[in-house]
Amino acid sequence: MDGPTVTHPFKSRPDIAVPDLNVSVLDRSAVSPGYIFISPFKNHISGPLIYDQFGDLVWSGSDTFSASTGSGPQAYVFEPCPYSSQVGDKDENYLCMLHTFNQGGSGRGQALVLDSAYKIVKGIQYNGTFSSLDLHEFKLVDNRPGESQSALLTQYRPIPADLSAYGVPGIGWLHDSVFQEQRLSDGGIIFEWKASDHIDLNETAVVFYDGHQPDSPWDYFHINSVQKLDGSGYYLMSARHASAIYLIDGKDGSIVWRLGGRRSDFRMVSSGTNEEEIQDWFYFPHHATLLRNESGILTISVFDNGQTPKRKPRPYSRGLLLSINEPARTVSILETCHSASQPRAAELGGSMQILENGNALLGWGNTGCMTEYSAAPESRPVFEACVVDKKATPALYRAKKTKDWIGRPETRPAVVAFSRMKEVQGEENVKTAIHMSWNGATEVASWRVYSGSTTTTTGKDEEISWTELGTYPRNGFETSALIESTSPLPPPLVVKVEALAADEKVLGESEVTRTFVPNTIAGCDEMWCNPPPQRMKEASLSSDSASSGIGSHHREAWQDTFLSWQVLGFAFCALILGILAKRRIWRRKDFSWR
Repeated sequence: MDGPTVTHPFKSRPDIAVPDLNVSVLDRSAVSPGYIFISPFKNHISGPLIYDQFGDLVWSGSDTFSASTGSGPQAYVFEPCPYSSQVGDKDENYLCMLHTFNQGGSGRGQALVLDSAYKIVKGIQYNGTFSSLDLHEFKLVDNRPGESQSALLTQYRPIPADLSAYGVPGIGWLHDSVFQEQRLSDGGIIFEWKASDHIDLNETAVVFYDGHQPDSPWDYFHINSVQKLDGSGYYLMSARHASAIYLIDGKDGSIVWRLGGRRSDFRMVSSGTNEEEIQDWFYFPHHATLLRNESGILTISVFDNGQTPKRKPRPYSRGLLLSINEPARTVSILETCHSASQPRAAELGGSMQILENGNALLGWGNTGCMTEYSAAPESRPVFEACVVDKKATPALYRAKKTKDWIGRPETRPAVVAFSRMKEVQGEENVKTAIHMSWNGATEVASWRVYSGSTTTTTGKDEEISWTELGTYPRNGFETSALIESTSPLPPPLVVKVEALAADEKVLGESEVTRTFVPNTIAGCDEMWCNPPPQRMKEASLSSDSASSGIGSHHREAWQDTFLSWQVLGFAFCALILGILAKRRIWRRKDFSWR
């Protein structure tokens, strides 16, 4: 079986493991500026990731928030958020993350808020009998001035229910979809809503799980997004298994209206676009978001999956921009985003975000892909990328983008230096390759490189005579520079780098590191050595034998002899154990006869 295409592509940070990101479409002149936030799951190395608009890695959280198995815990919702540590003190530069286990489509975990250094500053749990959170929604809400900020959270609860009408005798089990608005200052509940109190079972559009046991409750509703609307106190909610979008009254929890599903309060009307498209309702939606409300004319974006693993009424997924006329109870399609030449079908997950310049970013759920479309009416792909893993297709629950994120890690920049040296290169100049990076730092514009020499073994900075080698523009996650010297550099050569802002202010300084010089240059070029084609041979048994002049063929012969004696020893032990076991069996037989 093929292994995962997880790579360790960075020489300065070999510990960072990321799945391959295959960028297939990139129009640099049309793609919107900003950073892309995704968190692949269902693959071997998961975790939150930040990329720039061209698909270059900016930050990997795989060392802190990844999971080596599909169940987790993994990051699901992962996006910038305006967190307020105190009332009235709002800072836009935070990240919100749901870090949960995946249990058959619902989650068990907690919500986390990270600061610009990627450190956890707050953990949030559900306020109730069950403290764990579901994986589908975590959104911070700014309330009226002087009030504490709050969080929207979801939870799935198994509850007993009468399912006799659906062929389940006795006690049946439902997965109740619940959401809560919780005050951040003290955890107090502002509002809580349960599907079982307001939604009949006959509104479901698909059957997931049989409902016979509490570990397989019927997931008849399946909340996947919640948004609190400014001013009205209403909540906009998407429910995949009801195949509908709901507007909820924040006072009593009643349904204000339903859009789509079995009991829609709206009828579809033509907006002058393709009539065939107009006749199609959305199916099994995700990520419904209100963008504007102009005197009862609402503009909503939604990811239309078009299918689930159980039902496939449409062979492809798409993003929709809808105009909802509340007084007239009509809805029309303003914009459709999908690639007719290469349609994508997301059975699970998905998102749609309208960006500041009018472009639309779609996350294609369990396909592991994302696409940015130019603004209507053109709506053409200007960026498309897929997370690739041969063993399991990674899924993206959502993809988000913003130009406002500033990452300021408190770690130090990383650097590694490599040289084949003059005597092994057979050249006049000594060439040293410097590879440098700083995971998560967004303000680095260039790198200043220093070399030094020391006769001490401590390698302390103050004991080293430093020479500035030059300044090099930042180039992606890891910047590499090949530096030449016309005179032999005094060994041992050490290096350090400084990360510089656009105004050349020093943002951070690396540790001092020695230049690595390989013992053999087979498979090495000026920048690095390729990995060996076979497993590394075991080192010699002792450094004394190597220094005493024992040749490699003598060592290999000695090792072969040693291995032969090992095999004989194992065979002898097996023979003795067999004899003892046989004697014991006969004794047992003799005892049974008595």
